[in-house]
Amino acid sequence: MIPPASRFVLAAALLTFSLGISPSAGGEAFFSTLEKKPHLRVGLSARKISVDFSITPNTTLPFSAMPNLSMGMGDVGLFTDTSGNIIYENGSVGPSSMPGSADAIINDVSQITPTGRYFMGEVPVDQVTFNTMSMFTINEAVTGSGLTISDDQAVVGPYIDLVIPLTENADRFTNFVVGYRFYDTDHGFGPQLIGYQKAAAYATTNTYQYDFLDYSAPTDPASYPYSSSDSTIYDAAAFSRSNDLLDPRTSSTTGNTFTNIMVFSQTSLNLNLHEIPFGFECGRQIGKSTFSLTAGGTLNIVDLRMSSWTTMYQYGGRNLIHTRTSHHTDTPVKLGAYAGVNFTHPLNDDGSCYLNIHGSYRWVDSFTASTADVSANIDLSSWEGGVGIGIIFD
Repeated sequence: MIPPASRFVLAAALLTFSLGISPSAGGEAFFSTLEKKPHLRVGLSARKISVDFSITPNTTLPFSAMPNLSMGMGDVGLFTDTSGNIIYENGSVGPSSMPGSADAIINDVSQITPTGRYFMGEVPVDQVTFNTMSMFTINEAVTGSGLTISDDQAVVGPYIDLVIPLTENADRFTNFVVGYRFYDTDHGFGPQLIGYQKAAAYATTNTYQYDFLDYSAPTDPASYPYSSSDSTIYDAAAFSRSNDLLDPRTSSTTGNTFTNIMVFSQTSLNLNLHEIPFGFECGRQIGKSTFSLTAGGTLNIVDLRMSSWTTMYQYGGRNLIHTRTSHHTDTPVKLGAYAGVNFTHPLNDDGSCYLNIHGSYRWVDSFTASTADVSANIDLSSWEGGVGIGIIFD
């Protein structure tokens, strides 16, 4: 069975062939062949190139990016003589001039709680608590319906045709035509939300508790963050020989939590089409003009460069977790076919320079280009038309 596209080209070819050889009454010689001399036609041609992008949310966060998901600082430890300043999520403990004690910055009044103990029987001993968090994550699949985005570009490019006359019978003629056309298009889309990913997290809350001498700690929450000097005990024995004070304590608790991730994707595609049409035109003279039907094949060489970027953000914020970039280059070669019409009209007395107007339908099988995250279906089939100047060689 003959494919539909092949039947279309065959019917056009039979029509143009019958038009070119049918007998006719004698008439004046017409300018288009000028004793069967070759022609050169140059001008501009326009057509449409269509690309359908398909984005499937199948990119999961790679294991190597997991540390970036941390919601906290991890286990930073207790302050010591040699540790330097220790930063917690709700304050800090740093060195002071008094042995065994440290300076502290306390972010919230709730961090200070009484112990019921007294230093030297007079000064209340409170407990100041600091925290950090560490988290271990487990990937889950990206969920979402994905996207399909169409990008149709009307493009204009140069063309050149070499016309070789084959037959001439009264006011009828047949020519062989081979040419070249070039089109340059850019397709793509900006960042699009394509899905969500959930990272299951086992979060560990680290707790650090120091004895705190409550000389004058404020009780008004508006007074915090509060900076105290020489009030936080990190070495009870070095600070005092009494048994009223305790060394710092640390503990941890682990629970489950989840981090939701938004997945975005964007793509750019640059496409250069080099088309080489070859076929026949069969027509007749109409006054000083000519009108012909054309049909033939095309060789299509496509240079394409495609890039895609997939980015992942923590849900509800701007915390960029991971970016993945993927590139694809290719030079597919496709055969096609065309059928159309061609019109010429002389611009000088002997017809050696003439106006050329043509239109046709170009048919080419669609094909696919893809990166790791995005697939592009490229369709070169479209109506095409152009205008230019024809020159007959001396």
